[in-house]
Amino acid sequence: MIRLTATYDSGTAQEIRLQFDSLVIQSDQSLKHIQNLSDYEGDSTLRNQARKLFEFYNSIFHNEYKEMIGIFLKGPEATDEDIAELNRIVQSVRVKEEKLNADLNKTQTGFAKKFGFEFLDTTVTHSAAPSN
Repeated sequence: MIRLTATYDSGTAQEIRLQFDSLVIQSDQSLKHIQNLSDYEGDSTLRNQARKLFEFYNSIFHNEYKEMIGIFLKGPEATDEDIAELNRIVQSVRVKEEKLNADLNKTQTGFAKKFGFEFLDTTVTHSAAPSN
């Protein structure tokens, strides 16, 4: 995601598409990996909650990101309607992501307490959309 975002600033349309394709492939592989993880001492709550977040990211990469990139690549030819749609998508993704991140953080905290792990808060925030 970081490489894709960086490519928006200085990359060509082809470079942006290549970075996006790479992101989708990596997301597909990561989702398969987490789906194959076993439980931890009979507890699958952390894996299941992480899987929900990975499934969300995989879905937005296959759908919303594709649409956002299409709008971004219009550049100055993007209409007001395009920009409004981009903003709608970004807001929708952000709301869903915030809930899933909060759920994962809560699950991580409970899992760490249950199994006696030291837990450091790793709340992640980022902007889902390219700037246009």
